[in-house]
Amino acid sequence: MLRPLALLLCLAAAALAQVAPTAALTGVLTDPSAAAIPNARVTLVNLETGFERAAVTQTDGTYQFTQVPVGLYRVEAAAEGFSHYL
Repeated sequence: MLRPLALLLCLAAAALAQVAPTAALTGVLTDPSAAAIPNARVTLVNLETGFERAAVTQTDGTYQFTQVPVGLYRVEAAAEGFSHYL
């Protein structure tokens, strides 16, 4: 009985050891007068893998990406009435 439990614990530990590190990114999108830009689309693009994730800014201009694989990213923002920003 103890042997199968020990094997299960070893397999669980091996599975946890293979979890890739992640990060979070939070920001605020504002115009040149420092006014918040709500409902803008913010896109995060990994420069090495092409991984892409999008978010929409809140009424205060904030956006957040969580559980993002670690790497080099480009942040793009687009909102109606504004030029596309990289």
